[in-house]
Amino acid sequence: MLHAQRGWQAWSVLAGGLFFTGLLGGFLLILTGHTAKLQAINTDLEKEITERKRAEDAVTQLAAIVESSDDAIIGTTLEGVITSWNKGAEIIYGYSAEEVMGRPITILAPPDRLDEQARLRERIKEGEHVAQYETIRLRKGGAQVHVSLTLSPMTDATGKITAIATIARDITEQKHAKSELQRLQQAAASRERTRLARDLHDGVVQSLAAAGLRLQAAVQLLKVDPEETEEQLRQVQDLIVQEQRDLRSFINELKIATLIPREMDFKLGYLLDQLVKTVEQQSHLRVGLKADNLDAIGPATVAREIYLITREALINAARHSHGSAIRVDLKIEDHKLHLTVCDNGRGFPFHGRYDDAALAAAGLGPAVIKSRLGSLGGSLNIDSSASGARLEVTVPLSSDGA
Repeated sequence: MLHAQRGWQAWSVLAGGLFFTGLLGGFLLILTGHTAKLQAINTDLEKEITERKRAEDAVTQLAAIVESSDDAIIGTTLEGVITSWNKGAEIIYGYSAEEVMGRPITILAPPDRLDEQARLRERIKEGEHVAQYETIRLRKGGAQVHVSLTLSPMTDATGKITAIATIARDITEQKHAKSELQRLQQAAASRERTRLARDLHDGVVQSLAAAGLRLQAAVQLLKVDPEETEEQLRQVQDLIVQEQRDLRSFINELKIATLIPREMDFKLGYLLDQLVKTVEQQSHLRVGLKADNLDAIGPATVAREIYLITREALINAARHSHGSAIRVDLKIEDHKLHLTVCDNGRGFPFHGRYDDAALAAAGLGPAVIKSRLGSLGGSLNIDSSASGARLEVTVPLSSDGA
């Protein structure tokens, strides 16, 4: 009996142990499954945290860029109420963020530009982007500032337009520089017209006056000496033909002098070819021209001055050298333009080699050429002798030809 009880107890313990082991195993299985799920959830959370951190870093970086920008970056509601204002806006407009937050952006517009500002806002509300719109705005205190505006719509997650972003760049100095350049160009054109008018008066007008006097003399001689009258009339005819050519040349030069280089394609090579043909026809001199790589001269403003300098040198040689041939060479070396005009005539009234300093000290050299070279930062050298003259011009060019 006792032996049977002990056997039963042993089986009970064994059965209980097996049951407990089963329960423990099941619990471990359940726990393992939950652990895997927890690990997956934890991995997802880590990814989300990492992505959120990256997004926050990007936002922080963008905010730093916006705040440090020299351009004004302004956020407004669709109604035009200012909601953000960076340091660049403070510099350009003179207001601190505290002074403008919550105020209408119309405080920056002159009275005559309020309608313009409203129209721009309506365009943005329609989803349009406006880029590089030049206009005038007001600084704190009422001073005007020229700005270039870029306006863009800002949207929410659904794509709905909720606000307007405006970037403003101060272009006041650029505007002033542009105006000054235009003023200088107009002044230069005016000086050129004045010079041409003076040359026209001293040249063509005086020659025509002389022709008129000769005609009067011819009328008086007509009955007394017909042969002398015929000679007088022939001389008048030759004079008028020559002055007709000179007048045509003056007209062409006046056209070039009044052109605005930045608005045209200044064909320097073509104009030089035409100039050479004109001089040859009018002076009956042989004129040789060699011009290389003229495109490297750069802006039309510089090319125009080079043309006028070349023309002045060539016309002077044709009129005063009393030679039979002229040679014109233009080349570019080491970012410098070199112009040489040579003739085989009797040279300048002075003989010897003169550089800029010597010409200035002696008050010698063609004044028009020296004046134009002064505006270009160029230099002039003249080598003159009884057997001819050599005029050398050097003009510095920037590395890009400008």
